[in-house]
Amino acid sequence: MNGSGIIAVDLSFPDTVQFFAGRPSKKTDLPSTPLSFPSVTYPRRQKLRGKLRIVMSQAIKLNQVEVRFNGHTELAWRDPLKSEHSFLAERMNERKTLRKSKSTLLEEATLPAGVTELGFEITIPGHLCPTFKSKFLDITYMITAKIVPAGAKLCKKPIRVEKEICLQKTLLPHDIATLAGYQVPLLTMSGASRRGDDDTIIRYEFRVPKWTCLDNDTIDFDGTFSISSPTSGITGIAKVEVDMVEQHFYHYDMTKDDKEDHLAETPIVFGDRLTKRHLFISHNEPSIYLFPPLDTNIAFSFPINNKHSQSDSSTSSPPCRIKSIPYAPTRLAPPDDDILPTSCSWILDSAQYYSPATIISKGNLSYSLDSPFLEIRHFIRLVIHPLASDTTTPQPVCIGLPIHITRKLTPPQTSSDELPTYNSITRDVERLPDYVTTMMDMAPAAAVAAHHNTDDEAALSPTPQEGMDEVDISDLYNAQRSRQSTHSSEYSNSTASSSHGKQNQLERILIQERRLEDFWIIP
Repeated sequence: MNGSGIIAVDLSFPDTVQFFAGRPSKKTDLPSTPLSFPSVTYPRRQKLRGKLRIVMSQAIKLNQVEVRFNGHTELAWRDPLKSEHSFLAERMNERKTLRKSKSTLLEEATLPAGVTELGFEITIPGHLCPTFKSKFLDITYMITAKIVPAGAKLCKKPIRVEKEICLQKTLLPHDIATLAGYQVPLLTMSGASRRGDDDTIIRYEFRVPKWTCLDNDTIDFDGTFSISSPTSGITGIAKVEVDMVEQHFYHYDMTKDDKEDHLAETPIVFGDRLTKRHLFISHNEPSIYLFPPLDTNIAFSFPINNKHSQSDSSTSSPPCRIKSIPYAPTRLAPPDDDILPTSCSWILDSAQYYSPATIISKGNLSYSLDSPFLEIRHFIRLVIHPLASDTTTPQPVCIGLPIHITRKLTPPQTSSDELPTYNSITRDVERLPDYVTTMMDMAPAAAVAAHHNTDDEAALSPTPQEGMDEVDISDLYNAQRSRQSTHSSEYSNSTASSSHGKQNQLERILIQERRLEDFWIIP
């Protein structure tokens, strides 16, 4: 290899790094809105451990051996309705580095002939975006090894080898990811619209899960409808159409100050020139509910899995562009205070009237994403057709219920027959302030009981000092167990107090009506 005597260089490490949703322990860790992505992950950071294998035909002197971790995202958007070779097609190009770190393994060393393995460890924080690849955006992470032979500046070039690593994130908490029957937290979403000559008020309220997995067959939720004066022109609901849409916002990177002002749910305030909007409608036909009864809880269901085969791609609808209507304060203004629920805490999509030009097409659904250049959001689209007593046909009501679609991950299984080594125990204790180890899998009640019933354990649980040369394994184990039991009791108390506060506040989300011309209706 470059005539330096190095035969081969190989990187060996796990191909995938997984991050699960963490349990926030502080108020600062809570999301700003119920639909914001959580800022806390489990673990908060991962320690990626691997090996660099070097095969040499002779002893070689090296100036430096280092391993780097690089992550970047690249935006290469172009108008999909223009030809690929068109010079007039509008484009957006941007690149940003997400993470850059370096670990030096050797300096000024001589390696013998044969096979040499060098271990390395790289820290990967949980706040990084997951790996993502699409037609217009790439988010990639690479592990690169660089070997600099002695005298490389004169006659020998540095040797580089790189390998991609995949970052996967999910909204499933770590402790329930493998359990069946887990109930996703529900959000109550309500709103009202006026229809008819006498401004009949149509109220609707839905209980929607905060997120769902794309691997699930269907998404299930329930809701109710009510009318203020059924004896007027509108007497009920003729039908309700339910389906799923995916919304992509391509934009330039927001500054830190602007990101606090413009929520992730409404990034369209930047205008048509700086933001591009794509809508993907599922290939599945909408679920239709005819004449749903009023003031009755109705169970809705819609398939979300991608059943569209590649053989049917020729028959799918081509992309079409819909230019959004300019902001009109007299049309679909926010509802009056007299018809709004009194317990709403958030108003979503307040900047929907500034929507840029939209490209609509049918396609397979992806995962929800929050990145510097692309934000993917999902909505349950409901088109409500009022039923009139006369021959008139009132304009349908179109609303969108926001929901996250996440990846279903399975935690790596560790063999229960293997005993922990001395090095692994000391390493786990050192990282306790930042990590929650696998000992959290034990029952919290049993851990708390053991902590309170055994007085001798409390005396054997001092934190090991950094200056100690010898550490007793039993002391480390008891210290770890004591910390875990204390953490479990504190979390149970905080959870009980927070749930009690939520019950008293009865937080709801206000859903505003969308215009048919702007909200995902293909002509």
